[in-house]
Amino acid sequence: MKYLKKAFLGLVLFVPVYLLIVFLWANSVVDELLAQAPHRGQVIQLQSWHANALIRIEDPTFHEHRGWDMSNGQGVTTITS
Repeated sequence: MKYLKKAFLGLVLFVPVYLLIVFLWANSVVDELLAQAPHRGQVIQLQSWHANALIRIEDPTFHEHRGWDMSNGQGVTTITS
């Protein structure tokens, strides 16, 4: 029972310290990561094989409907939205 109390106390102390370290690290690098990321609305040119793979994965019936595909039960969104 004494071992369990020590383990619990260690966990209670470890988790907040760990989360604080992660928070401080993330806070220090977020600006650098955002600067490297493409900006919203920026057009990115894909190679044709990459675009075809993306369409096959995200919306296999992309070329068969006019923007609304309710057949797969995933809602009304398509890759164009």
